[in-house]
Amino acid sequence: MTAQDSNNSPEGARNWLLWAAPLLSILAGWSTLKLGVLDAPASITLGIALWTALWWIFEAVPIPVASLLPLALLPLFGILEPRVVGEKYGHPLVLLLLGG
Repeated sequence: MTAQDSNNSPEGARNWLLWAAPLLSILAGWSTLKLGVLDAPASITLGIALWTALWWIFEAVPIPVASLLPLALLPLFGILEPRVVGEKYGHPLVLLLLGG
């Protein structure tokens, strides 16, 4: 079975979501910030979480790529230090579940 066979999303939808998910995430983060619903770090975190969720659910990219977005983007935007994000990804319980 190839990756294409296991993917339920049509090719056009995946390509469209490749670009739409980041744009929707930026729009969601910006609107919550401008409406005063969330402060800046929370708005950025919302955008990153939404981007990750959209790519994960609709498989616009392989799931391992989508799961690494927070690892790259949270330190890039100054939400968390790289060490803190890395500790969460390398937590012993996460590694136990991956190994099981």
